Parts: sequence; structure tokens; C-alpha cells
Amino acid sequence: MKTSLTSIELKQIIKELKYLEGGRIDKIYHPSKKHLILQLHVPGKGKAIIRILVGKLMFKTELKPEAKEPDSFCLFLRKQLGSAKIAEIEQIDNERIVKLMFDSKVNKIMYIELFGRGNIILCNEEDKIINVEEKQVWKDRTLKKDEIYRYPKKDYDFSTVNSEQLKWLSDSLKKDIVKIIAVELGIGGVYAEEICAVAGINKEKKQLTEQEAKKIVKAIEKVTNAKPEPVIISKNGKVKDVVLFPLIVYKDFEQKKIPTYNEAINKIYSEQLLYFEEEEKMEKYNEKVKKAEKIVEEQKKKIKELKEKYGKNQKIAEKIYHNYQLISEVLEELRKAKKKFSLKEINEKLKGHKIVKAVTKDWKVKIELK
Repeated sequence: MKTSLTSIELKQIIKELKYLEGGRIDKIYHPSKKHLILQLHVPGKGKAIIRILVGKLMFKTELKPEAKEPDSFCLFLRKQLGSAKIAEIEQIDNERIVKLMFDSKVNKIMYIELFGRGNIILCNEEDKIINVEEKQVWKDRTLKKDEIYRYPKKDYDFSTVNSEQLKWLSDSLKKDIVKIIAVELGIGGVYAEEICAVAGINKEKKQLTEQEAKKIVKAIEKVTNAKPEPVIISKNGKVKDVVLFPLIVYKDFEQKKIPTYNEAINKIYSEQLLYFEEEEKMEKYNEKVKKAEKIVEEQKKKIKELKEKYGKNQKIAEKIYHNYQLISEVLEELRKAKKKFSLKEINEKLKGHKIVKAVTKDWKVKIELK
């Protein structure tokens, strides 16, 4: 099941959406957290609907937006971008980030992050954040109002990496080469496996020779620059993936070619939408469960404390009960002494007493019972 886009898949999506440049924002919807819909009017092309599943997918669809009450973030975007024209749509480097630049009348930039937790960030023309869908703070960057937008850059780019750099990575990280290609170069797991298959290198190999590193670099260039022939990958009638072209790693699966990558994603979206809605419901349910569990733990702790306090008080009560006559006599003697002596004198006389240890300033008696 397709749950996210790789950087090279996003590159193809952007190519197919380039015709939206010059189109105007007609409507904006925010049906649920992490789900944004932009409805555009493109001159000569008519209406276009873009669905954005933040942190996961972005594509053109034919499905109409759900009619729901707009939340504060949606109302904010409508106010800021109503009737705005998209001047440019592009991918930031080879990252999973989409940049929407709006015309000079609006002078706004929207960044859509399709990795990790994902986010939607609206900035002014100087990249100063005006608003975000979700405030996020990390050690090296912060996404909140008035901060300058910065995105996490990878140390190595698959489009420029050379064999020396790749060999150094394999020597220093000592990880499976498929993981280095997928994560360190940001290509993604499936295409990383394809690159290893094309290069004829065991994907679990941990340290490359110079010759193997050169083969991998050539395979990266071949795979990432291959002509798009979008394919829906299925097994036993169930969609497993949507890829840019037929892959060696999927040679034993059912493969159905689709004219464009956007169409391929859109075709399976109905099933995906249900998946994401259920995922979101599950996240909310898990949050409620965690809160309930926290309350239960706090109540258990409180009950334990009360039981301990009760046990302690019960022992004190039992001692008082068994020594009631003695305590009564002591208190009677102290009442008589209070009429004749000062507090200081009484405490002096009580030194070494068997059960009375002291009398406080407010005439409370400290008793020790064995």
C-alpha cells in the first residue's frame, strides 16, 4: 500500500503539476489534521484539485473535497491566499519538500513537507514564517511564527554523489549498502533495492570496493534518470505500491501501466483515503488511551499513598487506645502544671519523661509511645 512519496517520485509529481503555474486559488479545504486540499482554476484548463496528505502524499485528483466546517488554519489560509495566483511550483533540491510561490500581489510562499511528521508552512517573501499547521521544535530548527524557514539538508545528494563519497560512507557507517542509499542519499527503500539489483551488488553488503562503488553510482544515475512509465504494483489483486517504472524487484508481481504518475496515485487513492482516515482515528484513540492510562496510574499511586497513610494512622490509633489511661493522666497533670509554671519551666521538668517529649508554643503535647 502506497503511504508516502520518495524524492524521485515527488520530482515526477512536480513535473506533471507544472501546468498549474498561473492558476488561481479558488477554494481551500482542511478536512482534517494533516490533510489540505487546494482547488484551483487554471486558464485554458479549468478546475484542478490538489490533495496534500502532509508528511505523505501530494497529487492531483478528481475526487471532490469533503464539505466540512473550516478550522482556524483553513480560515487563515483562505484569508491570506484567496484568489492568489501560483507563480511557481517546485521541489526544493532533491528533498521531499514542495515550494509554492504566489504572485507579487500576495508575496507569499507555501512550503509543504512530505517527510516525517510533515507540515505546511506559510512564509512571506523573505522566508519568515507567518503561520504553520503544526508548531514543531527540534534541536537544529524551529517551525513557528516569526522564525525563518529552514529545512534539514542531507549531507549527500544522490544526483551528485561520486564513488569516492559512496565508498567512504560504506567504510565509515558499516551499514547495509541498501540502507545507505535509501537513507543517507534519500532515495527510499524500494528504489535503493532496485539500484543494488541493477548494479549486481548484494544489498546487504556493508563495505564496498572501489569498483563496486562505481557500479552503484552508475546504477543510481540510471534508475533516477529512467524514463517514467508509471506502474501500479499488485499481488493477489491487492495494491502494494505505485512506482515510476517497472522494477526488477517487482518482477514477480502484477504490474499495470498508467499514463501519468498522478493518475496512478489518484487511481488507488480511494483505498488510501480510508487507510489514512483509519490511521488518524487510531492516533486519536491511542492518545485517549494514553491519557486514560496516565489517570489510572496516578489514581493507583494515590490509593497506595492513602493505604500507607491509613495503615500508619491505624497503628497510631491502636497505641493511643492501649495507652489511653496513661495519656489521660499525663494530660491532666499538664493542665495543672500550666496554672503554676511557664512553658519553659514545664519543658525543663519534662526532660527524661517516659512518654512526654515536649510541649510546643501553642501547647500541643508531643508524646512517644512504644
